[in-house]
Amino acid sequence: MFGLLLAGSYATAAESDRTRGVRFFLENGNPEQAISTAETILANTELPPSERMELLALIARAELIRTGYAHYQDIDPALAAIDAILKEFPDHPDAPEYRWQRAELLWHAGRFKQATGALRELLSLDQRPEEQMRAWLLLARIHFHQNHLALARSALLQYGLHAPEGSIEQATGMAWMAMIDARETRPDTAFDTLDNIHATYPQLITGNAELYAAYIRLLRDRTKHDVVLQHADRFLKRFLTQPQAPQIRLLRADIIAEEPARRQEAIREYALLAQQQAESTIGRQAFMRKLMLESIGLKDRASLLPRMTALKRLADNNQLSVVEDEATLDLARLWKRLLQNGDSEKTPATSPEPALIAYAHASASTSPAIARQARHEGRNLLASQLTRLIERRQWLDAVRMWRRFAPLRPAAREAYELRLGIAHAMRMVMMLQPAETMLQQLYDENSETVRGQRVMNEMVKLWHDRNDEDAVE
Repeated sequence: MFGLLLAGSYATAAESDRTRGVRFFLENGNPEQAISTAETILANTELPPSERMELLALIARAELIRTGYAHYQDIDPALAAIDAILKEFPDHPDAPEYRWQRAELLWHAGRFKQATGALRELLSLDQRPEEQMRAWLLLARIHFHQNHLALARSALLQYGLHAPEGSIEQATGMAWMAMIDARETRPDTAFDTLDNIHATYPQLITGNAELYAAYIRLLRDRTKHDVVLQHADRFLKRFLTQPQAPQIRLLRADIIAEEPARRQEAIREYALLAQQQAESTIGRQAFMRKLMLESIGLKDRASLLPRMTALKRLADNNQLSVVEDEATLDLARLWKRLLQNGDSEKTPATSPEPALIAYAHASASTSPAIARQARHEGRNLLASQLTRLIERRQWLDAVRMWRRFAPLRPAAREAYELRLGIAHAMRMVMMLQPAETMLQQLYDENSETVRGQRVMNEMVKLWHDRNDEDAVE
């Protein structure tokens, strides 16, 4: 970035000794002295416009070096240096480039509202296609990071109007459109686009940390683990200091954790992430995954309860977040493990309700993966517990559990035997109206099969219980 300002393109054959001295300080790693010297010259010396411009450009270049070293923590001196050039030389041939650098500075500093204003000004003042394109693209990225996805898509459409057909510029717009698709939960569409671009212009994807990280995350569930690991290693070698690196480190550890022979390596990586990213979502996720990996094979209450306490504390301290959802799902799994081990003589029986409560809570997660896993595991547990109660003729307990854990009930047209059993249990406790409703739904789904006849037999018994002889006839 900042190609024009950092390239030193203002040097001329007729450069004065004053300007040459400033440039010497700058090019020898002393931007502070360069700025101080240039400002002294500008304040105390009558200079021709060309030399003033030269010195102002060197100040801007030095300020940009300083703010870059500081990771854009304080961009105001650099902005002031650029503004001084634009105020004194608004019609200079390089003025459009300075306006662009100003907008880019604001973007890097996270001052999105000001950056948007600067880009709008640039779009109105410079109609050259290449300038329009890069302004619209940066505007789209700003809207994307603000989660204003409709505005981001609109900006990309404007960008695309200037991009040549089949060019890398057009592919760039398509890549960011794929990022919007991914954010709008269309992962298959997003992956297809990024994968095609990666095949045609690999550097476009692998050269941008944000695009590459998104591509690797989408690749995770769509190809072999060794391929994903190769991409993850390549990413970390190139972008280890970028904000997306912890996500890729976590993903890499997740893949390694699935191989029993590499679990200790995964545990070490989780531990490092949990320590280095302790205050972030990724750090807390790493802590939970380390805890669950270390708990493999543990079944007794004494070993599991400390881990369950830690998960409960994490969930309580991170409410309404994906951390709470993952902690709750892990907690459900440990409660289920205690339940399954509760039949031994040495371990007291555990109620299924804590596990079911946790699964039901996690099934409402905003994370599709967590919600999907919680529903799948929770439905299986609920079905097994209900079947057990029905077999033991504990009708009231079965009905109570069915009504309490509605989010974990099987989907319509699934679990015929279980639903028929629940309808029977409802009939046995004289909940005749809900039992009839369920039986009617089962009959509609199975009216042309033997199953339908079984449902009708149960329905006839219900009518008898209700003394509804007309219905029986």
